[in-house]
Amino acid sequence: MSTELKPGRYTVRYVPPGIQLPFIGGLYANPKEIHQPIAGEALGPRTQVWDVEPAQDGKFTIVRPGVIPSKDDPAGSSTSLLGWNVGWPNELSPKGIVLLDDGYTEFEIKPVGEGEKLMYSIQDTSGSSIPENKYYIAIDNKQQLVSWPYDMNQEEGQLLPHWQFTPFSN
Repeated sequence: MSTELKPGRYTVRYVPPGIQLPFIGGLYANPKEIHQPIAGEALGPRTQVWDVEPAQDGKFTIVRPGVIPSKDDPAGSSTSLLGWNVGWPNELSPKGIVLLDDGYTEFEIKPVGEGEKLMYSIQDTSGSSIPENKYYIAIDNKQQLVSWPYDMNQEEGQLLPHWQFTPFSN
C-alpha cells in the first residue's frame, strides 16, 4: 500500500517531535483571518479542512476551500484561493510564519511510518538563508505554524515535526 499523500481534502494535525501516533488530542492547523498566521488549535466545530493539491516537481500546495472574512473584507466576498504561505520572517522564525494568504508556498510532503502510525513531514523548500539548514513546518510557543530551521549536519537522530493528514468526508 502506498504511503504517498494523495490529493484530497484533509484535517491536518500536528505531531510534535518525539510523539508517535496514535495519541489523543493535539493541535490542528486552523486559520483566523486572511493575511494572518495559521494557528494550532484543539479539534472543535471550527476545525479547518484543507485541500492538498499537487504542484510541480512532486510538491504540494495546501489551500482552503471557500473564503474567510477579513477586517478589510468583512463580507468575505473575495474570490481568491487562499492557502499556506510562508512570510513575516523574524528573529525567532528566520524563514517565517505560515500565513493564510492568496499566494502560497509549495511544500515537499513526505511519509514517515505506515499504517496507523503514518504521518508526514512538511518541508518548506522555497530557499534557505542558511545552507546547512532545512526548514520544516512546526508549531511555535505562540501556537502558530512556522517554517522552523533544522541543522542537517545533525540530521541523524534529530527529532523532526510531523503532521497527520486525516481524510475528510462530508
